[in-house]
Amino acid sequence: MSITNIEAPPVTFTDNAIQHLKKQLLKQKEPSFIRLTVKTAGCSGLKYHLDFVDHTESTDTVYDAGANLPIYIDKKALAFIQGTVVDYVKQGLNARFQYTNPQEKGSCGCGESFYVE
Repeated sequence: MSITNIEAPPVTFTDNAIQHLKKQLLKQKEPSFIRLTVKTAGCSGLKYHLDFVDHTESTDTVYDAGANLPIYIDKKALAFIQGTVVDYVKQGLNARFQYTNPQEKGSCGCGESFYVE
């Protein structure tokens, strides 16, 4: 499947996020795809889910995250994540993906879930 060229990607990945994902993709034993979805979870209702999968879903659209890195995004998630910036941040011994979503109206105390209006 070829990467879709779109003028305004629904989600932007920073260079740090792209480099980390590319390194992790190389470590996968099976051919893998990177898939971004939003799941119902936590006390605020929604949770970002970025994962390596061995197949894509019919509801996925593929985008170029940058540096020719394909990211599959669930079409149902697009309404909740439009304009989000995904970064990979390191703080001391901890490292994680950080999502900056302009549609996010709040999150739970532990930061695991968010909500939009």
